[in-house]
Amino acid sequence: MTRPENPNRDDSVEFLLAEFNQITEETRRLREEGLNRLNFFITLTSSVLAGLVLFSQINVMSLFNLQLVSIGALLFLILIGWSAFRFTISRDISTDFNIRATGRIRRFFIDRDPLIGPYVTWQQHDEPTRWVTKNTSNLRTTIQSILSLLFALLAGLAANLILGQIFWSIGLGVIGFGAALFLLPFYARKRFETAAKAAETMVRFPQTVTKE
Repeated sequence: MTRPENPNRDDSVEFLLAEFNQITEETRRLREEGLNRLNFFITLTSSVLAGLVLFSQINVMSLFNLQLVSIGALLFLILIGWSAFRFTISRDISTDFNIRATGRIRRFFIDRDPLIGPYVTWQQHDEPTRWVTKNTSNLRTTIQSILSLLFALLAGLAANLILGQIFWSIGLGVIGFGAALFLLPFYARKRFETAAKAAETMVRFPQTVTKE
């Protein structure tokens, strides 16, 4: 049975508008969650480090035990930070997916009415976006810096606990900081390269240049 056409209603347009709004809300949620995770990580790190400094000043435990507690606390903070760091990568990959999806919807409307094309601000195609082609998130850079500092403290404390020499403690701390500062962006870059290649295989509406 053929459904009668209703000239006053375009179901495909309504469906795509609802889809567009849902994608936009999900993208906003992801961006806000990333910021919330950063704030939580910073607050937790500040509180734990402040607590360790306080314990060291009031002498509630021996130096050896304090070092063990500090190493455990740093490992805990690194795990939390690593989780937040990985989330920022997944968040940007998901954002890329969502932006490309909304680009397809914009292309639908522009194909229906090419005159609106010059007035559309966001992309009208589904090629990979800067979220996966460039590793430039300030939020992720902040987490990388904090994690690198935590790795430096962990390496320094472990060296001091095992070797008992300040020279090795400082040296390994610097090495830990440098290694983390290099490896974390490297890991993110590899994830984004994989995501960008996957996105390229799903392009259905490539970017076009229209000449008036």
